[in-house]
Amino acid sequence: MLPFDAETVTPEEWQRITEQAEKPLCFNFLLLPKVPDDADTFLDRNGQGVMTCYDDVDWKGLAQILQARLEGQVPKSIKVYVANDGPDIFDMVNVRHDRLDTPEAESDFGSRTLQVLHQVAMADYRAGVLRLPEESSLHLNPPTGSQRPPIAGLVISVKFTKMLQAVDYMSSVMKRLFGQLLPLPMGAMSLMHTLDEPCRLPPEAHAWLEAQFGAVYSDQCGVLFLSATHS
Repeated sequence: MLPFDAETVTPEEWQRITEQAEKPLCFNFLLLPKVPDDADTFLDRNGQGVMTCYDDVDWKGLAQILQARLEGQVPKSIKVYVANDGPDIFDMVNVRHDRLDTPEAESDFGSRTLQVLHQVAMADYRAGVLRLPEESSLHLNPPTGSQRPPIAGLVISVKFTKMLQAVDYMSSVMKRLFGQLLPLPMGAMSLMHTLDEPCRLPPEAHAWLEAQFGAVYSDQCGVLFLSATHS
């Protein structure tokens, strides 16, 4: 099954698609940790708000945790990356500090994250970390003394050597990372909300999240497929 209408593709476009299919590509997902059932937002274990300097977060550590879950299950050439930034809780609920009574209406956290991913290239995926542009429209609010509230969306990327490898192993990768099968093709900005069981954070990833941001998170999560980055 092809993610386009084969009857409308020109010979030139077929050539481009064929060449692209043989090159490395990264599939970018937004992992959406859920708020605990007994809470309205992400707070610490004492019920207090917490702030984190995102520059100090061990993003590579999470990439290593997720990569370890693939070992022995898929080819070693399949690599996991974690972006060094992501939407915080205010981005998620579309709230600006300068107008708390009027939620942002021009965009949402998913489209803003997707816009940032359109600016990255394969060279930005290095040593387990996807380095996002420092200047972007990802956040609605500036940091407070270099700190932000708890993260609400983690950009997780999976790199394949070529499209055929992605077709063969995407479901296995998704099962190991998110506990659910997710075969290709996928539509951009598609949310995995029609599954029989909720997605769950791997226990070691859940522990990393709480340790890095000091907040209590549910072990359940949503997963939004955002885009693919091509070579």
